[in-house]
Amino acid sequence: MAQKVRKSFLIFAVGVIILILSLTVVKPTFEKVLRLSSRNKADKEKLAQLKDKVEKLEAIDKDEIKRRVKLVEEIFPSEKPVLNLVNSLEQLSAEEEVVFGGITLEPGEIKEDLKSGQRREFPISFNIEGKLEKISSFVNSLEKAPPLMKIEEMNLTIKNKGGEGKSQTSELLTSKLGVRVYYQAPPETIGAVDQPLPLLTKEELAILKRLDSYRLFTKVEPTAPTGKENLFSLP
Repeated sequence: MAQKVRKSFLIFAVGVIILILSLTVVKPTFEKVLRLSSRNKADKEKLAQLKDKVEKLEAIDKDEIKRRVKLVEEIFPSEKPVLNLVNSLEQLSAEEEVVFGGITLEPGEIKEDLKSGQRREFPISFNIEGKLEKISSFVNSLEKAPPLMKIEEMNLTIKNKGGEGKSQTSELLTSKLGVRVYYQAPPETIGAVDQPLPLLTKEELAILKRLDSYRLFTKVEPTAPTGKENLFSLP
């Protein structure tokens, strides 16, 4: 009887020891293995994403990307485009054979602290003078000239009527236009390295295709620092 009790006690003691070992050694080890397995799976997925991103980046035409970035910056600039706006208007008016003048700008501060992705705008008004067909051609071309603009107001007045025997196409007209100019601050970051590569949507590709139809002009680079609040103060 004593031997049987002793045997039962030994079995119970062994069970307790196994339970203690399971709680103190086996269970933590098992949990650690599970964590490592889960982390290994996540690392494999991240590695696969990075490989896919690298392959897509290597397949990109770098020259085409540079061209697109330059095109977007010229048409939808990241800074207030006062100088190049006036330059575009002057060159476009010369090409369309109309007289450009009477410009009124309300750009505010030239240099601004823009938030990432913040779109801004400012109004401009000016006069053009010429024959009706020339003014019509200028107006049609204006919204496809950089920077991004939208005509909001247009008035036409006859400056001098064609004389007797002359057609109406020889009449000179003056047109006053009110235009809104747009620009936008670029994003501060292009995202983390391990994020999937964002691809252009069909709508975005269509917009880029439309940008190729814009008439680009020789840009004017300032020869002196700009953005100074008091133009008459000493440097």
